[in-house]
Amino acid sequence: MALTAEQSKWKEELFRFFLEKKGMTYAEFRREVKQDYVVCSLDLLTKEERRKFKVSLKTKAIPMQTKEDKKRLDELFKLIFSRYSSAGRRDFWFLEKHNFVADNRDIFDTLTDKECKRLHLEQRAYIRTYDKKELSESEYTKEDRAEIIRQTNDLLELLLKKTGTKREDIIEQAYLDFIYRNENLLKKSEMKKFDKLLRYDYMMNV
Repeated sequence: MALTAEQSKWKEELFRFFLEKKGMTYAEFRREVKQDYVVCSLDLLTKEERRKFKVSLKTKAIPMQTKEDKKRLDELFKLIFSRYSSAGRRDFWFLEKHNFVADNRDIFDTLTDKECKRLHLEQRAYIRTYDKKELSESEYTKEDRAEIIRQTNDLLELLLKKTGTKREDIIEQAYLDFIYRNENLLKKSEMKKFDKLLRYDYMMNV
């Protein structure tokens, strides 16, 4: 669904606020985006073009020390973008701004009520879950992980009580879901061993 002019204005305000929080100027943001875009796309240039712009496939960053350096980055960006990007410039920068906010979403947790109101944000609480991989690879302390597991178990017990569901009902459904997702791994001879569960679908052999 397309954003209204007012919503687009709010998005821009939020992006500028995040820039300020990160201590970046808009010019610095644009240069960083162009830098990443160009460095990741150098293989799309011909050898002659890479030689002209004094870059190679091993180039990790375009120097940004002089006006000539910045001009070279701009020219490289324009060349690669105009030739290979399927998006318009406006859409490209809109998406990059959105990604910047998403990549720095921890800033949301620092917002005051006054800032939320100014930025037209509504705080909505929701319950999230943590898988074992995330807990093992995150920066949670041992105490944090133990508390997350405790709260998960407490929440499960609360919801079981509210819904009148038994633990074994959930476990049985998990078993069934696992079977449905993996039954294609069985051979025909193996399937016949489970005659009480076996069923056939009949399709026209066209």
